[in-house]
Amino acid sequence: MRDTRLAVSEAVQRSDFEVLNPTCTGSPIYVPRMATVDDWLAESTNRMASTIAVVVEVLRSDGRLDEAIKYRAPAFLFDGTIVCYFHWNAQAFASLVFPSGARIPGEHERLLGDGVQRTMRFHSDADARAAENDLLDVVDDWIEFAAR
Repeated sequence: MRDTRLAVSEAVQRSDFEVLNPTCTGSPIYVPRMATVDDWLAESTNRMASTIAVVVEVLRSDGRLDEAIKYRAPAFLFDGTIVCYFHWNAQAFASLVFPSGARIPGEHERLLGDGVQRTMRFHSDADARAAENDLLDVVDDWIEFAAR
């Protein structure tokens, strides 16, 4: 019988898994790597997955963003830089994180937080649809800022 540690090590080398806590002390946590955002949505056990799917649809409508799985959840990038990503474990609402949100110009009432990051929260599918214009305005301003 094969040693399971060896099997996990081989899988990690093949990039079938990603390490969740690479800088933590103790044993690393390995999770299967998701291939696409659609895979993540299909396999998600997050109770806000349908709301996240609505927000993903809005972000895809922009056309300038690439998508990937980062930080265990859907993320959207512009020219290789992360614009926003979902907090993978938020359960009371869908939490869309803008890691450099404080630098986004303009007034955006739905952007919450202080420090460097800003977050948009979506409490339901209807809330996500109602926020479509606000979200696309934030993305426009982020891209305009990044293009300078």
